[in-house]
This record gives sequence, structure tokens and C-alpha cells, in this order.
Amino acid sequence: MDCNRIVIDALKKAIEEWVSTGSMSADELNSAILAIEKHIDKAIVDNEEYSALELLKSDLMQIKRLAYAKSN
Repeated sequence: MDCNRIVIDALKKAIEEWVSTGSMSADELNSAILAIEKHIDKAIVDNEEYSALELLKSDLMQIKRLAYAKSN
């Protein structure tokens, strides 16, 4: 699966939840982060470039931190 699609789908679900409930669960973001980490591990094992994956993971983690800070 395309990692960009993983991130977009997670963000869509998180934003939908935030709009409808006023809060954002970290579940979707955590699932997406885990999926990206698996792709990073595979890229490392296969000796492939993974810096773009690291950036996607970093973006998701930043959004997760912001959502957590806003909810507490």
C-alpha cells in the first residue's frame, strides 16, 4: 500500500472524528504510524531509501502531539 495513502486516510478519519466529536482519538494515527514504521523496517532490510517515510512518520507524530496537547 502507498504510504502517502496511509497518511491521508488516517488524517481524514482523525479530522472527521474531531469535527463530529470535538476530540481526536490517537487510534487512527497510531495505526498509521505503525504501518509507516513497518515500511521503514522493510526499506532498511531491503537497503532502500526511506527518508521520505521518516518524514511521513514525523508528520503523523507531530499531528498526534498537537491533538494530545489540545485535548489536555
